[in-house]
Amino acid sequence: MTKALERAKEFERQLSELLSLVNHKDFASIYDGDVDETKALLKKHLITLRVDMQQMSDVDEANFFAGDPRFYHANRPLILDVEAIGVDLEFEINPKLESTARQLAEKAKKAEAGDKGLLQQTLEALDKAIEMIASPIAKAAALTTAIKALMDFSQTVPR
Repeated sequence: MTKALERAKEFERQLSELLSLVNHKDFASIYDGDVDETKALLKKHLITLRVDMQQMSDVDEANFFAGDPRFYHANRPLILDVEAIGVDLEFEINPKLESTARQLAEKAKKAEAGDKGLLQQTLEALDKAIEMIASPIAKAAALTTAIKALMDFSQTVPR
């Protein structure tokens, strides 16, 4: 399997998880952005990735380009799409997730009830996620996990 295909699968997993988070019934009330716009962007990227991955898989199975360096760039469309998705994650989606996570963290800190140890662990994980300069996909994964944990925490707090 090519590196491009491996990376595309990693992006597909994270985009699916993000879409699941965005579709959560409580997410629209806390998200610092247009939920419908974000859903549409995530769906568009998922479709693009899945089509590209299927095409690459078909090419690999057919072994059509095997050993012929003239066809090395057959996976270029997949690479371009993965990079475009990475840019959207880095500059469009992750900043909104970060803002949402910070708002949730502030609300959770003010709560009088709940498991404070779990909250402290979640807040530390959130701080690490926000400070990450790693790949956009890693940051999206960390922010998604933190937001889910904070949403779970806020549901245990009496209103």
